[in-house]
Amino acid sequence: MKDYSTYKCADFASDQVFIDWVKHPDHESDAFWTSLMATNQSLGKEMEEARLIVQSMRFVEKELPEQDVQALWYSIINHTRRNHVIRHYWRMAAACAASVAIIFGVWKWLENDAGKQHDALVEFAASHSAQVTESNDVQIVLSDDTNYAIANSHVEIQYDEKGQLTVDTREIVEQPAQTSQKETARFNQVMVPWGKRTVISFADGTKLWLNAGSRAVYPVEFTGNSREIFIEGEAYFEVAKDENKPFIVKTGLVEVKVLGTKFNVNAYPQEGKTEVALVSGSVQVVSRHQKETQLQPDHLVEIDHATGQQAVKQVDAYNYVCWKEGFLLFHSEHLDVILRKLERHYAVPVVIETPLDGYTISGKLDLKENITGTLDIIKRLAPVQYQFKDNRVFIRKE
Repeated sequence: MKDYSTYKCADFASDQVFIDWVKHPDHESDAFWTSLMATNQSLGKEMEEARLIVQSMRFVEKELPEQDVQALWYSIINHTRRNHVIRHYWRMAAACAASVAIIFGVWKWLENDAGKQHDALVEFAASHSAQVTESNDVQIVLSDDTNYAIANSHVEIQYDEKGQLTVDTREIVEQPAQTSQKETARFNQVMVPWGKRTVISFADGTKLWLNAGSRAVYPVEFTGNSREIFIEGEAYFEVAKDENKPFIVKTGLVEVKVLGTKFNVNAYPQEGKTEVALVSGSVQVVSRHQKETQLQPDHLVEIDHATGQQAVKQVDAYNYVCWKEGFLLFHSEHLDVILRKLERHYAVPVVIETPLDGYTISGKLDLKENITGTLDIIKRLAPVQYQFKDNRVFIRKE
């Protein structure tokens, strides 16, 4: 296998082996690419962006004359406002123009109103992705790329019926004006760094809680026949019911469809799995392998990123949503998973010096405690020691 260590998003998106994995995953390819994502966080981010881009492509498996390929790209360039995206896409086109014409799904919205927001949302999430840990502040990025940074630990964002938003009940943020009648796919983005949490209240009555190290992408207004949001990280939803406009949550790997319900989505790319836990109502979960699962309350579906296998479990769903209230409940949870949660909550990198395989703990952690108090509790539950050094926490077996 070739060396992918220096690859960027555009390199992956033009690599045929990578494209084959995204389009037609199997056990062997899933194991390789998922392992690569897990062992290198920055590389995994590039792969995640490339995977979303590839998923929004439609491939035509036939030779096209060079002039037709050039005409295709000229048409694409004339239909987009984001030049930095074009530079990435042109690089991908150059790699495969000799035998494959690439027609991106994001431009298909010009032909089909029903599919417009869906394709544009996925493309936007991929092309505007950023490391949520790059800033210490919550970032609100409007459709014209205006960026508002909020330093508070807990941020509340509220939209009114006109799409205008209020931040922490005080600051009124004006949405940029629509530049033309044809410009209907406009999106806002909220990025929550480690150590912060954010609540978003939408005009339809839906509420969204974003956990530390998470990102949400959503339209300025919910128009069309559905309400769609893209999530990276962890989010809890209380969805206002609207039978004429279903609510759809996309993570890139999983799509969750609901009418009105309460549920949690845990979709951190580095975790190797996506979990959807249902509190009330019902949801339909569709994975990238096109497997569908209908969940009932107090049930959880877990989708393994490497194999695509889905497992449904009966659980106490409250254990999976209580993070929004400032504490965590565990039942035989692996210690390394808990430490990653604490790393995001306290915004302190955790270095595991010795393998912790097989260590599981049960109990309750009050996240209102400082990190030292929380680690002291873990020491009583598992045979480990911790040490602070260079603004990091080092964990090792006792």
